[in-house]
Amino acid sequence: MELAKLFRSYLPIHHLGCSIIVPSSMSIQVSTCPLVQIPKPEHRPMAEFHPSIWGDQFIAYTPEDEDTRACKEKQVEDLKEEVRRELMAAAGNPSQLLNFIDAVQRLGVAYHFEREIEESLQHIYDRFHDADDTDDDLYNIALQFRLLRQQGYNISCVYSTSSRMKKVASRRI
Repeated sequence: MELAKLFRSYLPIHHLGCSIIVPSSMSIQVSTCPLVQIPKPEHRPMAEFHPSIWGDQFIAYTPEDEDTRACKEKQVEDLKEEVRRELMAAAGNPSQLLNFIDAVQRLGVAYHFEREIEESLQHIYDRFHDADDTDDDLYNIALQFRLLRQQGYNISCVYSTSSRMKKVASRRI
């Protein structure tokens, strides 16, 4: 009985989702204050700008219709085929091929031609150690080395470039 009497002497207080049990003999003082004070918006005058020379053509955007979209997609496909033809045409000249692959990669469109670039670089890698290259100069050797390494081919920089540069130097002297 004593225990039940003891529990009745405590009063539950519910405030903001929390329950607090305090003895009934205690006095509780509650004060409130605003948590957030919202500032009054200031009235600011609008600036008077001169009208744009461009007009409203960029504000009034209208999405393209299906005919325009189909025309652009066809144009993109035609350009891709033209680049593929140029890539295959450059296959006979290693220097031109390396420069073309480098340009396509730098333009950021190499993902469209991954298979063709991989085949071309595989062909270049297969004949990498040939000494009969007539267009070997420092730029082409460095470009070839970088593109092959970038594509994941394991090329030793010590053997391949130094021996090829010695061959180039002996031809020029």
